Amino acid sequence: MTNKILVLGATGNIGKPLTGALVAKGEKVKAASRTGKAVTGAESVVFDFTDLSTIDNAFEGVDRVYVMVPTSHIDVVSLVTPVLDVAIKKGVKIVLQSVLGVDADDSIPYRQLELKVERSGVPFVILRPNWFSDNFHTYWLAGIKQSVLQYRLHKVNPALLMYVISQNLLRLHYHLPSLMVMPLI
Repeated sequence: MTNKILVLGATGNIGKPLTGALVAKGEKVKAASRTGKAVTGAESVVFDFTDLSTIDNAFEGVDRVYVMVPTSHIDVVSLVTPVLDVAIKKGVKIVLQSVLGVDADDSIPYRQLELKVERSGVPFVILRPNWFSDNFHTYWLAGIKQSVLQYRLHKVNPALLMYVISQNLLRLHYHLPSLMVMPLI
């Protein structure tokens, strides 16, 4: 066992603080990003979901992986399946960050990814966070300024919306090594 965690998207809003927390906890971390940008305390590696040639190198020497599907991709199943296939083939334990509500219908693309992981035989954790409040000042800001997001939210029952701050999700991710050691099914 290599005892090293691969964090995909390690320079992003969730991956960066997750990587920092894992390093601070003394974990060996391989920080994967499209640029391979250095992350303090971690081994950096170039990884891009759209470049299949980067997958094998990213998985070299790891026994656990944190997978968060990148935004703005329509066909997430085709995008993420090659990554999950490598993790499964190598017997790497998977933490998959999915989305809330996908268990409503097995045809939902994120649910299809979950089912692949669930049926794989490798240990796994599936996280289904709700809306990230952080996105209101980053990812959704343009839509807010144009009143597009405001209109859509107006039609949603506020009782169904519970916003997550990425730092709160990080508290759960911080326990990633503990979760990944347990025999999860």
